Amino acid sequence: LRGRECLQMADLVLYDGLANPQLLEHTRATTERTARVGGPGSRHLDQSEINQRLIAAAKEGKTVVRLKGGDPFIFGRGSEEAVAL
Repeated sequence: LRGRECLQMADLVLYDGLANPQLLEHTRATTERTARVGGPGSRHLDQSEINQRLIAAAKEGKTVVRLKGGDPFIFGRGSEEAVAL
């Protein structure tokens, strides 16, 4: 329920390919997929680009949600993003 509240308050949601896309139904925010692995028709972003996007949006005063599939602190680079922020 807390996650849904965060999505409802967000101005920007950056989500990865493992996040369930149905969760995006709970937001009216701008959504951007952060693809770490390039696939057909997708743009590969390295971690520093993702970090900079998070920082830039926060500096603009936006409420940013980082939506990831699974535990972001085991495989999802959550600690790197937290340090950057």
